Amino acid sequence: MTVASYVTSPAAAGLSGVGAALPLAVPLASAFGEFGEQDFDRVRRLLEQLCATAAYGAPRAIRRQRVLHLTGVGKSHVYNLMDQKSPSFDPTFPCPFRLGASANAPAVWWEHEVVAWVQSKAAAAEAVRNADGKSAVKRAGATRQRMSGGA
Repeated sequence: MTVASYVTSPAAAGLSGVGAALPLAVPLASAFGEFGEQDFDRVRRLLEQLCATAAYGAPRAIRRQRVLHLTGVGKSHVYNLMDQKSPSFDPTFPCPFRLGASANAPAVWWEHEVVAWVQSKAAAAEAVRNADGKSAVKRAGATRQRMSGGA
């Protein structure tokens, strides 16, 4: 039995709501071949989760390593952003929360808050560049010329 005999659209896979409007561009049978009933159920559940996440943008808690990746700064700087005594303190930086009552429970951040913070910093930097009347491309080109010794 192939997946294509069961899944021709998200609606046929048992998906409803917003996800049901998403067409399946590639027949699943050509991508996966023969499947058993358990495999089909697993694929259906994964498709449901994928459509639910894409349709509703479910909030996602992320650990420190992902925060460092998204922000592009080091661990010390992230903690300085949260420390009120630090000169780098930023009250707009998202606060972490613990996943349990224990002091050893992992600290996590909401991913959408971290992404929004990075976007706000990028927008502020762009506003400063636009106020100076110089584009980022012109500045980068001028910096490259100075570094290479060009005119």
